[in-house]
Amino acid sequence: MKQGILNKSDGTNGYRLITSDTDGDRLKFIRGAYFADGIQSNDAVLTAGVWQHIAVVIGTNQVTFYVNGVNQGSGALKTNLASTSTNLFIGQKGYSASSVNFFDGNMDEMKIYNRALTQTEIQNLAATVIADTTPPVISAVASSSITSTGATVTWTTNELSDTQVQYRVQGTTIWTNTTLNTSMVTSHSVALTGLNASTAYEYQVKSKDAANNLATQSTISVFTTLAPPPATAPFQESGGLLVIEAEHPHANISRSGKSWTNQTTQTGFAGEGYFEAGPDTNVIYDTSTGFATASPELQYQVQIQTTGTYYVWV
Repeated sequence: MKQGILNKSDGTNGYRLITSDTDGDRLKFIRGAYFADGIQSNDAVLTAGVWQHIAVVIGTNQVTFYVNGVNQGSGALKTNLASTSTNLFIGQKGYSASSVNFFDGNMDEMKIYNRALTQTEIQNLAATVIADTTPPVISAVASSSITSTGATVTWTTNELSDTQVQYRVQGTTIWTNTTLNTSMVTSHSVALTGLNASTAYEYQVKSKDAANNLATQSTISVFTTLAPPPATAPFQESGGLLVIEAEHPHANISRSGKSWTNQTTQTGFAGEGYFEAGPDTNVIYDTSTGFATASPELQYQVQIQTTGTYYVWV
């Protein structure tokens, strides 16, 4: 329903500030006679039952809306301003008895300036009129991009606020806080790094608005880091013994259209599998060409610490 906030219009000239005709929680400024040429604020900027500071700044051909000092949208006006001698009405929309549409609510300290205020001036006015004691509302908390050493935590807030996460290993009591990001946003993201692999972590997100109202996630969320990647060469000898896992070569070199691949189809292997050269067709049996030039190759890096003679079993 359309409700009037400010009206100085004779139906052809002048201007009006009303609640939006699309829904009642937006603002709309009309200059001239045509509602279609009016500019609307962002969605859901008006909240029933609470005091809010509303400011509308009119430039030469631009209108900008502020709610509690926060920019809530702007747009270019299509109609030039023409003066009118009609009275200024507060709290009604229409200019005739059939289209009054009084404002259903309370107003206080209405002011009209003969210049355009800056956003800083509007924020200072809002701070003196509205005592914001309500913390941001946190929603859509999630963790993603989980690796063995890190994860990304995201969430949203219903108003501009800063960004921080506290986290800990599950089962411990001491929280670690990420560096506070003081940028005021509604979509938040924090990358956690330096985590332990295969470990469950608890976390809570925190956001504080411009009035220093802090919101902390009411529940504790959990994610588990991934297992570390498989160990790779070099393999290290110990006590004169060295065991090399075939499935972890330093290099796997294909030749003659053949290559070594990890397999698990046959039983009896240890570890993660066994290697098989294939495909098993057009095998070259003529060793005169040299295995080093005709056969696929596996290379391993080893580290020998004990001096001695070593024997290899394959």
